[in-house]
Amino acid sequence: MVGLNIGVADYKLRIEQSIGWLSKGDSVKFAVRLRGREHQYREQAGKLLDWVVNDLSQVGKVQSLDKRSLIALIIPA
Repeated sequence: MVGLNIGVADYKLRIEQSIGWLSKGDSVKFAVRLRGREHQYREQAGKLLDWVVNDLSQVGKVQSLDKRSLIALIIPA
């Protein structure tokens, strides 16, 4: 679970951990949590999920991407 205002270092750490898990054969689920007034920025949350999918496209493929509930499930390629 990540927030909308995730920092660059935290984002890179989550991506590196996900690459490790996907290379072992595990699946990874990313969910964006919006709190309070952050609900105004649902488009940015959708873009964040697109970046995650793009960064993990080398080692995994998308099983499901639900931008309405802001969840992406990625399985090993």
